[in-house]
Amino acid sequence: MAGKVCALNDNRAADDRRKLLAFARDLLNSDYAGHRLSLVQFAPAPHFNHLNAVYNAFDFSGPLEFVKKAAGLSDGVGGEAD
Repeated sequence: MAGKVCALNDNRAADDRRKLLAFARDLLNSDYAGHRLSLVQFAPAPHFNHLNAVYNAFDFSGPLEFVKKAAGLSDGVGGEAD
């Protein structure tokens, strides 16, 4: 899903990609992200099992809209891949 937002084409400006990557970096450097990472790493199953289960069950439409607004991305971001 993130690949659709960061895909290189005429509809997605370089500034939007920069803003999105900066926003992701800020989230990953937060205390909450460190806490979540430790839970995933020390859970009974391998971390890729947890990530796959979350990815397959998660509705990305709401969070993508939130990220689009929070990161100040243009309207060209967040649609289907061209």
